Amino acid sequence: MLVHWISVFFLPKRAIHELNSIFRRFLWSGVDLAHKHCPIGWKSICYPNNEGGLAVRDISTMNLAANLRHLWDLKIRKPTLWVEWVHKNKDFWSMKTPSNSSWCWRRILDHREYASKFIFNIVGKGNTIRFWKDNWHPLGILVERFPLSLRYDSTLHINALVSSCINDDTWLIPSHIQPTLTTLIQGIMNTPIDPLEDDEVTWTAGNSGLYTLKDTYEALRPRTQVVYWSKLVWFKHCIPRHCFITWVALHRRLKTKDKLNSWGIDIDITCTLCRISVEDDRHLFFSCEVCFLTGTMRSAGVLLTSMVILLRLA
Repeated sequence: MLVHWISVFFLPKRAIHELNSIFRRFLWSGVDLAHKHCPIGWKSICYPNNEGGLAVRDISTMNLAANLRHLWDLKIRKPTLWVEWVHKNKDFWSMKTPSNSSWCWRRILDHREYASKFIFNIVGKGNTIRFWKDNWHPLGILVERFPLSLRYDSTLHINALVSSCINDDTWLIPSHIQPTLTTLIQGIMNTPIDPLEDDEVTWTAGNSGLYTLKDTYEALRPRTQVVYWSKLVWFKHCIPRHCFITWVALHRRLKTKDKLNSWGIDIDITCTLCRISVEDDRHLFFSCEVCFLTGTMRSAGVLLTSMVILLRLA
């Protein structure tokens, strides 16, 4: 149900915040959704496993990726009633946002820039590609890179098509702009054309050239440094509970006494086992003598009940 709604329209920020809050409480406190301290930030949790996260999909990014499909449908002119209505008597990609437009429609118009980053036009006849406003040139969308005066040229005006620079199956560049825009001209001359074929539109977020939610989410999501320990935690036939505890430990967020004290809980921070040092994760794993003795005995095959008796006698 959630996947359906996030793909229908852009969710309000308040709704996304509330959903993230529910997911966060479920992760750390279970089905009772109690408000507990969250030792690891939600942003870190949404990273993939190899970047130190739990591979939970971020709702905000997922919502954006899912709704970009509407703009992709508009670009490829998908044969639906809604697409035909949007394109009737107007240019969707250059129209201004009407002052009386609905919130949902305004949000779609506001995200045209996001969609333009993933839409690339392959030049065929060039009669459907806008020279300045569409992404077809190696430099990207040209309207964002060149001065305004050039875009009002009689030949290459602001609404000119790429076909205005094609003649007899070759590029025909207006002579008066050649001396000043060498990078633009070089990119044009290096762009192949096929006048016998129609122009094509591709979605650059993935390798297939078509829109997919998975590829678009992956292209939009934030990234961080890859961690070296991910395969130590997540592997085939792993025990989820053990993996989760190990994951928390590697983030140094176990509820040791020093952590509880830093969260405002008044508690004696001395190690419960050795009663010598401050109890933190490094002490428990690497320097606590009792933990070391327990591990040694366990490696030697001593049963757990016997270890408990020996520790009580110590």
